[in-house]
Amino acid sequence: MNPSVTVVIPTYRRADLVVRAIASALRQTYEPLEIIVVSDGPDAATEEAVERLADPRVRLIVLSEKGGGCAARNAGIAAAAGKWMALLDDDDEWLPEKLAKQIAIVEESGLRHPIAACRVLVNRGISNEVWPTRPPAANEPLSEYIFCRSRMAQGEGLFITSMLLASRELLLQVPFRTDVARHQDTDWLLRATQVAGTGLVWAWEPLMIFNLEVTRTSVSRSPSALPSIQWERGNQLLTRKARGFFLATQVAPRIRLFAQPWLALRTIYEFFVKCRPTGKSLTLLVALMFTSPGFRNFLIARRGSKELRHSAA
Repeated sequence: MNPSVTVVIPTYRRADLVVRAIASALRQTYEPLEIIVVSDGPDAATEEAVERLADPRVRLIVLSEKGGGCAARNAGIAAAAGKWMALLDDDDEWLPEKLAKQIAIVEESGLRHPIAACRVLVNRGISNEVWPTRPPAANEPLSEYIFCRSRMAQGEGLFITSMLLASRELLLQVPFRTDVARHQDTDWLLRATQVAGTGLVWAWEPLMIFNLEVTRTSVSRSPSALPSIQWERGNQLLTRKARGFFLATQVAPRIRLFAQPWLALRTIYEFFVKCRPTGKSLTLLVALMFTSPGFRNFLIARRGSKELRHSAA
């Protein structure tokens, strides 16, 4: 008998997007046991959209009040019947072989708590890329793989919830923190990999679409630096090197330099005192703190068009 998989999709007031996400889960060549859609609070449009699907594999849980994406994920996992949990954000999509390839990998891993990841096709609205661009190096600390990069652009190391598959047992033992507003996926992964018998296994090919349009608003893409600062100060699982890159790439770009000079100075102070600066992290700190989002998006679009021309040639 094939091991059972529950798909958990948290959502709130994005009925059109969640229907697209559900459709990608229903198209899997490895059929999930169930797809649990968790509405983070009452949402008539989402309830109607899920009901119209009329698919017995899809069920909806509506939380009585809004508690955030992590609370919704935890509720779905608690209600699940599957051995394996596949997490899907409502604005992302899976390619048809995603579950099949990850189930094969975790079943063959020999680990008690394998966590399967995959590469992703990134739709930024202004460019299309495949992330992560490299696998973790041998003995590379996970926090450094995720945050340390050699260029201004993202994508060298990446983990998002939609690319992960893990056991229900592990997710119940290490639930998502409901007090984390940003970096929820990284926060969970850093804590989960501390559990004995846990390890990452990769399907090193793009098996999902990460919709990261720069014009769409969300907490992870909001301009405020505060959620990132709060997470970094309360996290003990970052190496000093990773912490420096985190301040450079996650905090510095969100500082409004002329409106928040005190925050810029404090970030620079902490970068040199709390972290292990490198030439690359210092270069990124300066470059990302002193450039505008519009200019960075221009560089992304320009790089994307060059890559498309090269691939066409």
